[in-house]
Amino acid sequence: MSFQDIIEEQLQIVKERDEIITLDELHMICEAQHYRPPGEKWYSKHRSLVGAGAKVGAAVATVFTLGLYGIYRQMTDKCSQRCDGMTVQNAIKCNSICNMNASKHVLSVMNSRKGKLKDIKDPKKREKALKQFNKEYEKWQDRYEKYKDRIQASSSMITQMQAKKKKGK
Repeated sequence: MSFQDIIEEQLQIVKERDEIITLDELHMICEAQHYRPPGEKWYSKHRSLVGAGAKVGAAVATVFTLGLYGIYRQMTDKCSQRCDGMTVQNAIKCNSICNMNASKHVLSVMNSRKGKLKDIKDPKKREKALKQFNKEYEKWQDRYEKYKDRIQASSSMITQMQAKKKKGK
């Protein structure tokens, strides 16, 4: 029984008895009837299975959407397009170099625009903007370092493989 049904039922009882009660009393009566003890269920035991199909459908749709988004990102990634058709090791190195150069470009643009933050007159806003700028700058700096490390690792791996090939001959 819904809360609305309980209210209508109580109003009907009040009209039949020709009683005068306050709104607070009506509210307390309705809440008392609507209240369920902590262990008591509000619905049938099979109702929990009704939403299972919808949950599974939503999960499948989410995974499908994320998969399509991943394919879209791969197709539109400029670095992946430039390194297409190379061997795996060269493609990894090429992709890392491309991403490192892009990160370097972003860092240089950020450095050139850092001076504009000093033009903000309100000290609180300036401090907040500098904090956000430093956070973003660190993120791009870490990304630059990550790709730089990948290039060094792939270069050392390629030279090791070439040395093994020469020993084998």
